[in-house]
Amino acid sequence: MRGRLALERIPYARFLDVALEDGDAGPVCRLPFHDDLVGNAALPAIHGGVVGAFLELTALAAMRRGRWTSPSTICARPEPSPPTPARR
Repeated sequence: MRGRLALERIPYARFLDVALEDGDAGPVCRLPFHDDLVGNAALPAIHGGVVGAFLELTALAAMRRGRWTSPSTICARPEPSPPTPARR
C-alpha cells in the first residue's frame, strides 16, 4: 500500500504514530492520543500543530494511494474519549 509506505518514511508521522487502515468506506487515518501531544494541559487539548500536521499527512496518504482524483473535503471526526484530569 503506497499510502502506508509513504507514512512509514516520514519521521514525524512515525513520531505521531499515525496509522493508515482500510475502513468500510475507504482508507482511514488514525492519530492515537499520547500525553506528549497535548499543547495546553489546562484543557487538555491536542496541540494545533499536531492537528494540522495530521491533516497534511492524511492528504498525502490519500494522494499516494491514488484515491484523490480531485479536490475534496477532508472529514475529521474525533472519537470521544472519557475526560481525564489535567496534570500540573
